[in-house]
Amino acid sequence: MDPPVPEVFPLDFDALAHPHVLTCCGVLFVSGILCSAAGIGGGGVIVAALMTFGHLSPRDAVPVSKAVVFCGAVVSLVLNSRKTQGGSGQPLINWDIIRMMIPMALIGTLLGVLANVHLPESVIVIVLTTLLCGMTVSTTLKGWAQYQNELAAEEQQESLAGAPDPAEEADYQTFPAQAKEDCKPFTGGDAVVLSSLLVLTIFGGVLRFHIHECLTAGHALSGARVFPNPAQCAHPVLTTFLGGHIGDWLAEAELAPHLG
Repeated sequence: MDPPVPEVFPLDFDALAHPHVLTCCGVLFVSGILCSAAGIGGGGVIVAALMTFGHLSPRDAVPVSKAVVFCGAVVSLVLNSRKTQGGSGQPLINWDIIRMMIPMALIGTLLGVLANVHLPESVIVIVLTTLLCGMTVSTTLKGWAQYQNELAAEEQQESLAGAPDPAEEADYQTFPAQAKEDCKPFTGGDAVVLSSLLVLTIFGGVLRFHIHECLTAGHALSGARVFPNPAQCAHPVLTTFLGGHIGDWLAEAELAPHLG
């Protein structure tokens, strides 16, 4: 009898029948509101919430947090894509920064996924703690600086008498037009390139995970690798994109270290 083939996305609803799941959902809801309002991704905050209230291990909390952050980022992008800065007509999102930042961020995400598989959980906790401490210090300093700028602006506004300086007014009126001209609008080509990079990153991580599971299902024997549990190598993701040949490839001692 052939071994059962695993489902693509197995769902275990019994795991949701626990009180701490509802508590974790509430904490994630509040954290999502605060992180979106503050303009931060909130990955470190969500990981801490999943570990503390969701009882997840660091190795499981990291990928779940990426899914949560991705959903929140999509919603924020849709809401802010058509907004402008005041009445200047300048886009609220600086697309030039997006073009420079997203490719490197996706490469870092892919490397982080690989590190999450191989690093001990204690190292992951130390890295997350350091990240949260750094985010706390950075956010505190930025908040204090913004508070000081607002106080200075209020004092300057109160001290002004009569009409403002014509030169300053002219500079203020021409700046939005110049900034708008310098910042190129988001085009369909940008959407295709960035979406392709995102799909490639997600697909690479998923494929790498299933190849690793297939590889660890076997054991070395006389320089070759056999698979006592063929169901791991018959996952629909592997059979769809690799044609069911992954077991034969991993059985070769030369290819196994590079694929696994």
